Amino acid sequence: MAKTARTKKGQKAAAPASKGARQGGGKGKPKASGDKAKAAAGKGGLRARAQRAQAAKQARSGTRERKGVGKFLREVKVELSKVTWPSREELTQSTIVVFVAIAIAALYIAFFDEAFTRLIELIS
Repeated sequence: MAKTARTKKGQKAAAPASKGARQGGGKGKPKASGDKAKAAAGKGGLRARAQRAQAAKQARSGTRERKGVGKFLREVKVELSKVTWPSREELTQSTIVVFVAIAIAALYIAFFDEAFTRLIELIS
């Protein structure tokens, strides 16, 4: 009874009976046939073809993607409308928290600066 192996799509495929029957350098993967190689190479061409078809469709309909400052400013306006802006209370509280954190960091640095300065004076 031949062993079965799963292919990429989850279908069962019969495994070769011996190493000599394998193709593709003995790693168990068959070499791509000419049709498969052409299909794999043609995928990039499909994307380019789709882009050209879309551009042609837009040209026929008279609509095309606008570029420039006007479009940029409209997009900025849309994105800024999505922002959740803080209330005055939230902004005040956040500002106070930042100032307190800065004061604590300044005291921490000043303490260690003074400690290391005295330590260096004792050593020298």
